[in-house]
Amino acid sequence: MQSSSQTFIFRYFFPVFMIGMSLLGLYIMFYQEGSEMKGFAKAFAVMLIWISYFLIQMPIRLKNIDAKDNGIIIDKKHLIEYKDIVWLTKFDITSPYFVTIKYRDKESRTDKKIAYMPSQRNQTMFEDDTLTAYIKNMVKEIKPNFTREQEPSSKRNFIFIMLLSIPFTLLAFYFMNETAHFFN
Repeated sequence: MQSSSQTFIFRYFFPVFMIGMSLLGLYIMFYQEGSEMKGFAKAFAVMLIWISYFLIQMPIRLKNIDAKDNGIIIDKKHLIEYKDIVWLTKFDITSPYFVTIKYRDKESRTDKKIAYMPSQRNQTMFEDDTLTAYIKNMVKEIKPNFTREQEPSSKRNFIFIMLLSIPFTLLAFYFMNETAHFFN
């Protein structure tokens, strides 16, 4: 079983395209006539910094995987045995879904994380897709004590991300209100 064929697009083209088009839009907004666009451009720049944090991670963490009987093959060259998987979890709030795998790297003897995209056909909210269910079942066969409780909480992660976004959102509203006077 393999991860989504769209992984290549989301790994290399999507982040570059999104950041590139956003920077172009930002450039156009800053050089528009009228002061209203300046505040919106500043707000857009603040939110772009926040979103770029996630977009820049995509090429680094997102991998093509192929689940076999003996383990997961990453990018057709590195094998993660099922016994080395600590947990895997899906962040259900986004689409497409990204599943994160935390595993113990044999060479460095450290925990590492990768992400993969399941096939779009198999993605359902709050349920495991076919590939993720297969991997979890293979891990459970080798590690009977492997449970969902070992996974990070999706709700806690969502709340954490929302709390971290508050300063960016407030600063964006400040810049928008600076010129458009939304709250006066």
